[in-house]
Amino acid sequence: MEKIIEKNRKYAKKRVNILYKTNRIGKLYLPETAESIFEFIKTQSALKQIIAKDFKFLEKLGMDKKRYLSLNSQLKMQQQDKDFLETQLQKQILTMEYERKKRTELIKDIQNKRAKIRAAIVALELSARALDKKVKSFKKVKKQNILVKKKNKKAFSFYKGLLKPPVTGKVISYFGRSDEEKHNVVTFQNGINFKAKKGSPIRVISDGKVLFANNFKGYGNMIIVDHGDSYYSLYAHAEELFKSKDDLVEKGEVIATVGTAAPNDDPVLHFEIRYHGKPVNPIKWLSF
Repeated sequence: MEKIIEKNRKYAKKRVNILYKTNRIGKLYLPETAESIFEFIKTQSALKQIIAKDFKFLEKLGMDKKRYLSLNSQLKMQQQDKDFLETQLQKQILTMEYERKKRTELIKDIQNKRAKIRAAIVALELSARALDKKVKSFKKVKKQNILVKKKNKKAFSFYKGLLKPPVTGKVISYFGRSDEEKHNVVTFQNGINFKAKKGSPIRVISDGKVLFANNFKGYGNMIIVDHGDSYYSLYAHAEELFKSKDDLVEKGEVIATVGTAAPNDDPVLHFEIRYHGKPVNPIKWLSF
């Protein structure tokens, strides 16, 4: 359209120049004869038609120019909108790419953590099986059981629900099945875990004899006490052990201090009660 307007503008300029020059000729000669007058009128009529046509052409040219300017303004606005939308689209693409990358890294991190947790669970299960074998390997000694019964006067089972917790702290994990929804992992706790201050005293829950006092894979420093009638209590992740194998201990006596399961972990005491080597729920035996 711009080319058409330019072409028409040049044509209009040429026509205006012609009219201007015609006007500069001066007064027209008025002929005296009838024939000359007729020709004059005919010429005048033709000139009027030409001028009228030229004015219509100029009017059309002006309208075309206005239309062109309007369309050009609209085009510029549309171009600005297009540039803005393209910028926004590019930002959205970059944001989506960043989110995709972040989501991929998060998924990878979750998968790595899940793999580590499963590996840790496998290691703990192996340690738990080894512990089961260790507890089952303890031989019953009648003399020892008689000694424990004499000290306690009553069987260990009598104290179910009456025993004081082995440490001052909060129970943070419980006996039984545990579903880890975040990483889609299922575990089974053979005991309970107490959150306590590092170095806090660990007290034996009842009279008995130490069957094991040493480091055990997956449980750290650990003490197992025989309370007679095939009942055992287990204290793991201790920082320091104060008793040795075959030592006799009395209810409430300090046998160790609270430690950690790993160097960067919070202090914790893992506590179990077993009957004939099988773990039972310690919560049912303790009085809080």
